[in-house]
Amino acid sequence: SMPSMRHSWLLCLPLAASLAPVDQIKTLLKLGRIDGATGYHELDSGFCNSVYRVDTHKKPVVVKIYSAMAKARCAPACRGVVDEAVGAAGLGPQIHVRTDDALVAEFVDGETLTERDLKDEETALTIAPKLAQLHALPIPPPLPQKPALWVGIDAMLACEGDALDASLLR
Repeated sequence: SMPSMRHSWLLCLPLAASLAPVDQIKTLLKLGRIDGATGYHELDSGFCNSVYRVDTHKKPVVVKIYSAMAKARCAPACRGVVDEAVGAAGLGPQIHVRTDDALVAEFVDGETLTERDLKDEETALTIAPKLAQLHALPIPPPLPQKPALWVGIDAMLACEGDALDASLLR
């Protein structure tokens, strides 16, 4: 069975997409009862989402605001579910707030893994056991219990806005 989630908030109320990032961040921090924000800056390691480090008087947190592409490939009830399960298993950051539009997680200091890092045998051998543990986790509900790769790719290709440009795949 899955470990219980600690102080995680699931809110089904969508945040106004028209809010500026600072307003979205403030709203999310308030939902998570995270006080004392002293500043924020955008991180450049997100695949398709807007990701921010928010410094507070206590510990920094990460705010991930989902893009149209991310929303297209995953139903609202499924967004952030894997992040929560991985955090609860001790294989990733703890999630403080999860909504249909964003999540707030604890900040984990470190470097962004690169393709070059994975070609380094020592690094690869260090990562492999943790990656095996991650892939051995049960698929958390409400996610489908079958691979959804092609469903997600089809959804991203059909999405309007900042979604993947299908012409890049030709």
